[in-house]
Amino acid sequence: KRLREEKRRQKQLEWEKSLDALEEEEKKKRGEDTSSTDDKDESAKKKRGFFGLKKKKGTEEDTTEVDDKSQNKNDDESKDKKDGGDKDLSEDDTDTTSEDDTAQGEDDSSEDDKNGADDTDDPSEKKGAKGDKKAKKKGFFKKKNREQPHDADEDKNPRIRLYNAIVKAAYAYSEAPFSREGVSDSDVRKVVLYVLHDYPELFWVDWYGYASATEMYLKFRCETGGKLDIKQVNRKRAELKKAAKYFTKGITKKTDPYEAVLKIYRRLVLTLDYDHARLNSHTSEDKSRDDVVRSLHAALVDHKVVCAGYAVAMQYLLQSVGIVCGYVVSESNATGTSCHAFNILKIGKYCYYLDATWGDSSSTLSDKNKDCVEYDYFCTPYREFVLASPDSVPMHIPRKEYYPTFEQFNYTKHEYFRYHNAYLQSYDENELIRIFAEAALRYDPDEMGRFHVGFRCTDGHLAKHICQTLSNKGKVFEVIRKAQAIVAKKNKKAAKLLECGSVYHSCHENTGTVYYTFENDSSNPKKK
Repeated sequence: KRLREEKRRQKQLEWEKSLDALEEEEKKKRGEDTSSTDDKDESAKKKRGFFGLKKKKGTEEDTTEVDDKSQNKNDDESKDKKDGGDKDLSEDDTDTTSEDDTAQGEDDSSEDDKNGADDTDDPSEKKGAKGDKKAKKKGFFKKKNREQPHDADEDKNPRIRLYNAIVKAAYAYSEAPFSREGVSDSDVRKVVLYVLHDYPELFWVDWYGYASATEMYLKFRCETGGKLDIKQVNRKRAELKKAAKYFTKGITKKTDPYEAVLKIYRRLVLTLDYDHARLNSHTSEDKSRDDVVRSLHAALVDHKVVCAGYAVAMQYLLQSVGIVCGYVVSESNATGTSCHAFNILKIGKYCYYLDATWGDSSSTLSDKNKDCVEYDYFCTPYREFVLASPDSVPMHIPRKEYYPTFEQFNYTKHEYFRYHNAYLQSYDENELIRIFAEAALRYDPDEMGRFHVGFRCTDGHLAKHICQTLSNKGKVFEVIRKAQAIVAKKNKKAAKLLECGSVYHSCHENTGTVYYTFENDSSNPKKK
């Protein structure tokens, strides 16, 4: 609690300083004397109180003059007035009553500058309508924060200095050489990859080259006549921001972080298709455009990508609403190429693994399963995440070359099936009835695609046993009818979802997940 309050105080001080600087600049432009207005400025500071915090009389450890409930209410009211209540999720402004949000306020304070997620730090947004227009023009990310995430360590660490130089050159569209002194060739390659993995929006950066023994330069995509086409890049950046609004629609600062991740995940899976057709067409060699099967633009605008496109899109969208999310590549295959790309994200103090590609069964080669969403790898602990990978194909094992200190997180609090109480440790008919009933009551045709009932078991053997038992003598229809009777008492429309037309199941023994899909008009949103 004290950490959160100290964090708010620091933000209040930073905001006041930047606001004072703007006021002084305006006065200088008008030719006014700033020395005679110091007393007025001091009184103005007292009146601002954006975060509504006051010190108690007494020791320094005293926190605020109001209790938590009234404080949160005041904060929300002031932010709603300033922001209109429609801005993207910020980690500091979420409801602090849950365990996760409390931890997020304490543990994620160091991430704000890196992700540019906290909209309340920008003094231009406190200036009324003009400030709001300026903030909108900046888009999801604040340029000043994104361009210099490691300023404090730049002088001490040559790799961080190179990292910053690459980011600056990319945002400036600069092809001019810059120093790489003190960084070996192998480390240069890693640093460039780290930048590309941390900045999904830099779709126009292709690779790098050496200008001399101590200098390097960036190579770009979106070229026209062998030079970077800035108009093409700016046009695509504008298209990205416009397209991203669909995936983040309805997500505000008050949205629960888990629900925000779930909304974005579902919308991506239902919108994107895995592009088998162009995977082997060598389109990445065409520098006149960005890599169409792996780029952020291809994912959010064209909706046809491979695993890298799913991962960068998930990273970009989650970062845009203030959720910490990283892009990860897997171990390499026999040719030395990474097999797969996925994400790692943070909800509160918990870190999870997420693979949107394997949550989507749709493909550009077939119309089958375009409206299905699966959750085998949604906020999954490491031990379950890697079960998908046979020893010969390490699809979900992070590449040690790039992540030598990568931690194996095994949190389960937000794993999809556990979170929705659909995790089975044995065959229990009553539990299955409850899972079917709750799935029908929870179903949203606008967000969830085709209706199906899924659950996870402790292992693949139990999943297979449950499927065989339910298939024996039509046992599954008995379970469904009992679940339907329970649902009918609460919601007749939801009960229609469980009408026993045609029901088929799929059992994923690697992950221990089972899905029962219903074929009727109520369960298929496209038929409505």
